[in-house]
Amino acid sequence: MLDGLELDGHLLERCKYHPGPENEEPEFVIHWMRSAIRLQESPTFDVARVAARSLDLPLLIYHGIDERYPYASYRHHRFLLEGAADVADHAESLGVDHLVHVSREGNRGPFLKRMAREAALVVTDMADLSPWDEWTSAVSSECQLIEVDSHCVLPRPVFGKSKDRPFRFRNSTGEAMRGRVSNTWPNLEFHPKRIRDGWDPPFEPVDARMELQLDGGARLLSQCRIDPTVVPVTDIRGGECAALEHWEEWCDSGLKRYHARRNNAADRSGVSGISPWIHYGMLAPTRVVRDAARIGGKGAEKFLDEMLVFREHAQHHAHAVNNPEDWSNIPGWARESLEGRAFQSEGPNVSDMERGESGDELWDSAQIGLIRHGVMHNNVRMTWGKAFAGWIEEPAEAMRVALEFNDRFALDGRDPSSIAGVQWCFGLFDRAFGPPDPVLGKIRKRATSSHRKRLDFPKYKSWTENATMGGSMRVGIVGGGLSGLFAGRLLNDLGHDVTVWDKGSRAGGRLTAVDSGGGEKLKIGSEALDSIPPWFQRLAAGWVEEGIIEIEEGAIFPKETLVSLLNVIGEGLNINHLCRVEEIREDGGSVEIRVETESREIVESYDRLIVATPVEQAISLCSGLNLNLRGKSESCLVAWGPSKDLDGPVPEGFVVSRYGEGKGMMVKLDPIMSDKILEYSKEEIVAEVTSRLGVSSEGWRAHRWRFSRAISGSGSVKSESRISVIGDAFGTPIGTAGASLDSAARAVANLHLTPISANFRRKSTQTTLSNW
Repeated sequence: MLDGLELDGHLLERCKYHPGPENEEPEFVIHWMRSAIRLQESPTFDVARVAARSLDLPLLIYHGIDERYPYASYRHHRFLLEGAADVADHAESLGVDHLVHVSREGNRGPFLKRMAREAALVVTDMADLSPWDEWTSAVSSECQLIEVDSHCVLPRPVFGKSKDRPFRFRNSTGEAMRGRVSNTWPNLEFHPKRIRDGWDPPFEPVDARMELQLDGGARLLSQCRIDPTVVPVTDIRGGECAALEHWEEWCDSGLKRYHARRNNAADRSGVSGISPWIHYGMLAPTRVVRDAARIGGKGAEKFLDEMLVFREHAQHHAHAVNNPEDWSNIPGWARESLEGRAFQSEGPNVSDMERGESGDELWDSAQIGLIRHGVMHNNVRMTWGKAFAGWIEEPAEAMRVALEFNDRFALDGRDPSSIAGVQWCFGLFDRAFGPPDPVLGKIRKRATSSHRKRLDFPKYKSWTENATMGGSMRVGIVGGGLSGLFAGRLLNDLGHDVTVWDKGSRAGGRLTAVDSGGGEKLKIGSEALDSIPPWFQRLAAGWVEEGIIEIEEGAIFPKETLVSLLNVIGEGLNINHLCRVEEIREDGGSVEIRVETESREIVESYDRLIVATPVEQAISLCSGLNLNLRGKSESCLVAWGPSKDLDGPVPEGFVVSRYGEGKGMMVKLDPIMSDKILEYSKEEIVAEVTSRLGVSSEGWRAHRWRFSRAISGSGSVKSESRISVIGDAFGTPIGTAGASLDSAARAVANLHLTPISANFRRKSTQTTLSNW
């Protein structure tokens, strides 16, 4: 197949052919864009164009953004959409057909496999990590396929071996590298045919440019099964235009002094910061090393050493080994040393570590920076990664957690280079050191305390712990139930100033528990959190470890009451109880609320406001705003008190349970029965319930939820300007705790989805991509 495509040598050496069926009467050649999100200086695109010309067929660029890649989140999806928007501009200027498929509700595949049956050939970016290697095999079962290395200067098919030390890789590849560093990438002057009229894709394509201009991608991402708690990064924009603009500026301002500044993590401009764009293939490594070699000097020399030795070493290693992220990938001497240590330290739990609450100031600051900004200085990452083995007893698990944090939050995560960087902390590409350390064994030591001493820590902390969105926002939240407190927790973790206003006397909402009178906590509200999203189960793992909750079949059950869980979620938040918000209005660049307390009226102003009340209350509060809210809740009445066994049958609409070793009785009325006596006073409710049961009313109490659980609503967050509305009517499945959590997390993520104007991209395109 490759011999018949008339590929020049600089392209042919980058190709790996996967045989597959030869489809009759093919429609096109497919360029399957997955890890090199660019068209300029793209070997994959060039091979696809040459193949389309050789086969005399149209070329179709298919860019799939899937929900199934590891740690799929709003952060990574938004970055990918920004890249897709630049590619759309470039493809349009070249007259090439380009389709973006975002896997989402109503548009889940496998569409590429279906399209491959209509193709003569699929050309895609070479990918060595799971699940992309499995997806390559799946597509090649439908059509011939060529993988092309668009990530390395020295193509992996040319070398592709694993060396145990960087200097051995340098010695083995130096001559081949030198012959490629300064090469100008040949420009193809021809353009492929267009797809025939009448052919339609098997999915609804996405216009990334339109979605980003409309609402920053919020509507689109709300349909995706991805983690909204990993929010988009607002200080690094995805796409080839932003990548080239950043790279060119740093070449002018930072490259010459790179050798002297690169290890100072407090000096943000001391390193290039291009790893997110390099990871997603939005910036060609061939272009980067050619520019650095042209500029020259000590800084460029050291930068080229990092690019051509350390980065490429990791790429070729991942190509050569099976399961590059597995513990078995660590050298035997390192595994043996760590597994044979006498573990003594008892560190923080994983959930506290994830939030940057380990108790180690430098480590926590690095982790907070990763959560908020999606990046970590590589010199700090080498220290950060060493700490896991001192806090987690099983070394393989310690490495797994370190990789999970890196891959989940870092924009350059799930990349052979950053994976190898984390694994270096456990001995990969290093040698043994002695005498053995009690915690790290023969692994090289790198203590956070020592690192902090050589670092301007206040300066470092000032940018790692700076809030998302460019600085701390004042955010008001109306409603202190599950959705309001969870939104507050997320925003607080992202560095924002959060105030919660709640009309109740304590945390609880519809999860309330009361004292039965005998010292027992009586769960008169919900007894479990149902339909919990998978990403929340990860966040709740620490509470399981602390014995606060249990998780069974997607539901959370408290060991005591759900109120105790709410108190944990709301810990550290500024919560004002017995405060009823009476009015919301927008005032220019802020939102004002009028609050009635027991003693006075308060007016507060916020940058953003989140309404987290039952849907009927939200409709009333937001009646003067352009939100078009809809939905309905069912009511629920509960009564309880001391009681003997019933003499007759349980009345219709009553659900009876016992507490206090059978001495007490609790009755929950179904929605139909609750509606019938909803306007009764609590005393009248007690009288009605006990009368029907045939028991004494003495010692009985009652509670009323006029709005207990949503039974209809939009199922998605409603936002307008600076106001968002959340709760169980604004998430899925409607009426569940999962909906409350889902809507809270998506509302927080949406705050970070600032729309991108077309002018930004076009200006960048004209100034940095003049050869388009």
